[in-house]
Amino acid sequence: MYWKLTLLLILGLAIASNSAAVDHAAPEDSAVEGPALRVAAVPDSPQAFVDPFQSDTAPGHTGDSKKEDAANPGGSTNTSDKVTTDKVIAVEPRPAEAVELFSCGFGQNWDQNFDNWPDRWVREHSIRYPHYLPIKLVTTPAPRGDRALRVELNGGAAAVHSPAINVDSMYTYVVEGYARTEKLVHDEAFLAITFYDEENVALETEYSQRIGSTTPWTKLTIGPIAPKDVRVHHAVITLHVAPTNKVDLNGRVWFSDIWLGRLPRMSLAANRRSHIYLQNEQPEITCEVSGFSEDRREIHFELVDLEGKVVRRETKQLIPSTAPRRSHLAKAGEDLPRIFAGNAVWKPKVPKVGFYRARAEMPGRTEASNQSEITLAVLDSQPPPAAGEFGWTLPTAEKPLTLLELAEVMGQSGINWAKFPLWDESKPADREEQLISFAERVGLRRIELIGLLCTPPPELRKQLSGAEMETAAGIFSAPPELWHPSLEPIMSRLSLKVRWWQLGLDRDQSFVGYPELAQKISLLKKQFSRYGQRVHIGLGWSWLREVPPGAPTWDYLNFSAEPALNWEEQLEYLQAVRTTGAKRFVVLDPLPRDQYALNTRAQDLAMRMLSAKMGGAEGIFVPELFNDQTGLMNNDGTVGELFMPWRTTALALAGAKSVGSLQLPGNVSNQVFARGDEYVIALWSDRPAEVTLLLGDEVQQVDLWGRSTVVPIVNGQQSFQVGELPIFLTHLNSALLQTQMSVRFENNRLPSLFGKPLPNGLTIRNAFGQSMRGQVRLDKPDVWRVSPKDMHLKISAGETLVQQLEFTLPINVATGRQTVRLDFDVTTDKRYQFSIYRQIEIGLSDIYAEATTRVNEKGDLEVEQRLTNETNAPVSFKCYLYVPGRKRMTQFVEDHGRGVDIKTFRLTGGEALLGETLYLRAEEVNGSRILNYRVVVQR
Repeated sequence: MYWKLTLLLILGLAIASNSAAVDHAAPEDSAVEGPALRVAAVPDSPQAFVDPFQSDTAPGHTGDSKKEDAANPGGSTNTSDKVTTDKVIAVEPRPAEAVELFSCGFGQNWDQNFDNWPDRWVREHSIRYPHYLPIKLVTTPAPRGDRALRVELNGGAAAVHSPAINVDSMYTYVVEGYARTEKLVHDEAFLAITFYDEENVALETEYSQRIGSTTPWTKLTIGPIAPKDVRVHHAVITLHVAPTNKVDLNGRVWFSDIWLGRLPRMSLAANRRSHIYLQNEQPEITCEVSGFSEDRREIHFELVDLEGKVVRRETKQLIPSTAPRRSHLAKAGEDLPRIFAGNAVWKPKVPKVGFYRARAEMPGRTEASNQSEITLAVLDSQPPPAAGEFGWTLPTAEKPLTLLELAEVMGQSGINWAKFPLWDESKPADREEQLISFAERVGLRRIELIGLLCTPPPELRKQLSGAEMETAAGIFSAPPELWHPSLEPIMSRLSLKVRWWQLGLDRDQSFVGYPELAQKISLLKKQFSRYGQRVHIGLGWSWLREVPPGAPTWDYLNFSAEPALNWEEQLEYLQAVRTTGAKRFVVLDPLPRDQYALNTRAQDLAMRMLSAKMGGAEGIFVPELFNDQTGLMNNDGTVGELFMPWRTTALALAGAKSVGSLQLPGNVSNQVFARGDEYVIALWSDRPAEVTLLLGDEVQQVDLWGRSTVVPIVNGQQSFQVGELPIFLTHLNSALLQTQMSVRFENNRLPSLFGKPLPNGLTIRNAFGQSMRGQVRLDKPDVWRVSPKDMHLKISAGETLVQQLEFTLPINVATGRQTVRLDFDVTTDKRYQFSIYRQIEIGLSDIYAEATTRVNEKGDLEVEQRLTNETNAPVSFKCYLYVPGRKRMTQFVEDHGRGVDIKTFRLTGGEALLGETLYLRAEEVNGSRILNYRVVVQR
């Protein structure tokens, strides 16, 4: 009996030992050492993860998914996953030319000790990555089997690292994996691959797309990517579950079928990191190849414009590398096949300003590894705006560029503001000198820095809880003796260069609802002002939350929302917060590249920039410059697709004030902006339209991509093609434009009284520097009578003429908005012949009617008439509906007081009337009002 108890005790100890191994937890700020594993605790990033290199012969290290399935046909496990309702998706084949380096389907051969944890995978532990999140292997339908790694959320984030995988910078790599999510609200699941050197120092990290919410098995991919650093020695794949702005306390994520493949490498690079050039500069593009067989000796280069047209094409011979490098992937004494490496250089002549893509491919090959593409932007040379509202937020500081490279890009971008993180003692000792030099350099380009206080130094982060260190309100609610010592030297050194400071990043809304916010900010300003300069403080705010009443102690608020407002909503909200007493900074998140077409993204960005200017915003910011999905620049520091639309709009509008709009026929919208004596007009339309105007002899039309053309005058007019993408008209004759904008009717609303003269006046101001003579003719609707129809003008410089008119309206005139064209033929410094448009509303606004149509379930047409009385006197109307080819219908509105009266006309055979124009007429009983409307039948 005793030997049985002894045996049970030994088994219990073994099980306890196994259970302890499952947790893989390490005390914070310490490391766990083992014979084959070393994991350093990392508070925020997997980049400091270190795993000594494992041999190629380790189980699963260079695994074959077919062998794995054969070895584990049932995928047995000690724990089953209750969520088994997902259908297995049709998996896509691997890239045909890829060499598999790593494959993990989390089958039983990855759990040799049956502890429900994948062997040699390592879980990260820190404040950000708490150990209490359940993570384990489960049985569940998966893309290539029935096993997955499941993460259950309970606050915090999760990161699980693969074993180290042999890689070499001579090749390109593709990461694939599948993920499934359930009930995520704030968290997202994604993959990452980090490349390390031989000393286990992280060199670079790339990420996949992200999924959240409840999403079925979805393929996540990274690449093909080419490591930038030749020191690359091995790589680690990380499975991430991370919150966006808040953490999820519920929800689950499954990962499976994690795979890494190797491809031959072809990379393109330009001789400028940003790939941004001025028009007189010639790019130099280098194509480097490695990992191919020796018979590949030619490269086809192409330069493609925005519309996909090839504008330059050339074939170059590859020049073999003079000192070929033997890959470290070859084991001692092993000969790898001879691998070709070489390069070719191309210097294309770029025809004009615009956005381009440079492509290279090997002839006769269509695989992804035989093609490469980069972006290029060619700019016209323009001085930076003297002052403006546009700016960038740089949460990662200068990365991936250097401070010098970033300053050059900023000087060409049309910005006057840059938000830059300045609070991080982990930077080099000479960081403050670098930042002072950077502030001086961008200051010469008329750009003012705003110091971001969002990344507390490591010493401070250790003293704050996880929630506190993630938000500005949490950090600065801590006692000043905690955060002030690390902030003091920075603000004292930079106070002469940086006068504006922001608490947290642009989307940090942690101060919304903060008790006694005004007193808190006032106290912070006093503490920040100890360094001899008056400081300005800003913080994040939600469009959807009311601004606290009373005098603000903050100097600006960053307004943002999730999801982002469209341009019309943004304009409405801006006007609602016009009187807050603080500057209004608008945060513009561009639409993501993988969800929207380029033209849609460009239109949305430009329209929200226009909307912010129309609403008088004092600051307009993109919250993340370097972002492949939503940035103006790519993650690697090269120019992105939206850089040109941003720059064009910013340069056109920086420092300008919205002064109104022109009245144009059709559905063309516009806004006029003035900057001193310089005027700019933005035009856009829901559908293609042509606008005819006369705005000067040197008018230029600029599209969002910076392409400018001089608009000729034909028959005394200029024509502009307008569509959904805004265009800008520049180099306008300001006197001519101001004169046209001054023309107005004294009464732009006439009562629906017919047969009686209705007095009005036409006002014209001569904005030219000399007298103006000539005539103007009213081109009115045919049924109107106007006296006089032709008016002779003689207006001195700077003076205003009021010409008296009389309108007489016939009984059948249409009620509502009517367009009148005025044709001018005047002489001042020269002769000008132009037409402008004005609108007159027929019918007073106190009593009016509206009509809508629909075909009901019986097929009858219902015409609903809504007559509104906004006076206190009751009115009566006899209403007629005229239908082509049918008998007139009649309804009565009797003694209708203030409010809306609804009457419905019903007609059989509604389908036959679709598209027809009906006429609605309302005659006032014992009154003179007559309301006439045209109604187009719609379903």
